[in-house]
Amino acid sequence: MNVFVVSPSVDGPNTQEQFLPIIEQYHVVLMGWNKEHQLGNMFYSMQCGDLVIIAHGANWQKKCFFAGIIDAKKVETNIQVEQVKHLSNFISLSNTNIPFSPDCSYGSANRIPAIYKLNNENSADNKVIEVIMSEINKAKEQEMVVKLSFLLLSSKQIILSGAPGTGKTFTATELAKKFIEEFGGGEWKKVQFHPGYDYSDFIIGLKPQVVGDQVSFDWKDGIFKDFANHALEEYKANGDNAKPYIFIIDEINRADLSRVFGEVFSLLEEEYRYPNKETGITLPNGENFILPDNLYIIGTMNDIDRSVESMDFALRRRFSWYEVKADDSEHIIDAKKNGNFKINDINHREALKRSMAELNKYIGGEEKLEIKGQKVSLNLGDEYKLGGAYFLNFAKYPADENNAWDNLWDNHIAVILNEYLRGRKERQSLISALKDKFLQIRDATNDLPA
Repeated sequence: MNVFVVSPSVDGPNTQEQFLPIIEQYHVVLMGWNKEHQLGNMFYSMQCGDLVIIAHGANWQKKCFFAGIIDAKKVETNIQVEQVKHLSNFISLSNTNIPFSPDCSYGSANRIPAIYKLNNENSADNKVIEVIMSEINKAKEQEMVVKLSFLLLSSKQIILSGAPGTGKTFTATELAKKFIEEFGGGEWKKVQFHPGYDYSDFIIGLKPQVVGDQVSFDWKDGIFKDFANHALEEYKANGDNAKPYIFIIDEINRADLSRVFGEVFSLLEEEYRYPNKETGITLPNGENFILPDNLYIIGTMNDIDRSVESMDFALRRRFSWYEVKADDSEHIIDAKKNGNFKINDINHREALKRSMAELNKYIGGEEKLEIKGQKVSLNLGDEYKLGGAYFLNFAKYPADENNAWDNLWDNHIAVILNEYLRGRKERQSLISALKDKFLQIRDATNDLPA
């Protein structure tokens, strides 16, 4: 990824006020010169995936307005300028402290070109890039959370599905926290399903009790029933002002859902919830059980898990579904721990993002590999693409060692590809060709081990 700083004064000095509203409305970056001009040619050379910072002034007093990433979208406007490029992930920088300083490119110079490229070998420039990319990632995450919050509020129960490694569990947890924060309080609980999970664990069951040398069996509430009862108490006490109770079921498709939910299926319908209904169903112990209106469920599942096919259709229709795509999980590579990036070097992070995008083109079938002079398509589909969590495993290995990328490939990526391609006679050739693509990006990146 190249990073460019472009002035909003498109038609000469002090014309930024004329063009800033256009830039903001259409999410574009503009250039007043054509590609025959030196600066116009630099603008023309900017490619999809490059980061653009729209800013004005010397480093010691630079005013930053917007940022975004160049995409291929055609801009249809009547803007009268020589060149226009559209920006995705467009954000405002007006309330963000961007650390431009005299240590950045062009130093303390008072006159700076209308377009120039930041130097990723300059630590001060890198600080600027890291802050802006962090803001872009936060905006993307916030956009997803807002969308999912609306979906959860309207349907009561949702399932986050998608390719492996796309951060579905993390997204579910963050959604629950943000949802509760918006309501000023509430509770959330998470459970992970597995093939041995059943009704007695989830709703209610007879459990052995030992008193002295005597064993008896007593009814014991399951984790979901206990949580739902607390939600019901909250609703009865506060009515429509009740705080939300959010139950997260990780890997929801790994259990036999009919066996786990039992007759509670019917209670998921909004018209059968309290207060629309005063009574619900009668459980095996004779107790009445009902779900309140302030109870929400978030499930997660991998699309490629074979147990997806066994999901009960009656359950499927009671959930709203949201696909978390591999392309949406790139920000995971920029994950932080204790305020620091897990993968410290921005060159590594950007190279890993490119390698993820490159591999996924072949996995999804958009591009073909050349094997022994023939074009071969993996054609696995979007559900098999690799999410950012796979590439974050790079952080487990010392980045200054020559085998860091090899360890990531051998211990994480090749393992899942082997499973994907099981049964294909050209499996090893395909994996070898994919590894070549993966390492080409490494070798083309500055300061990465060759």
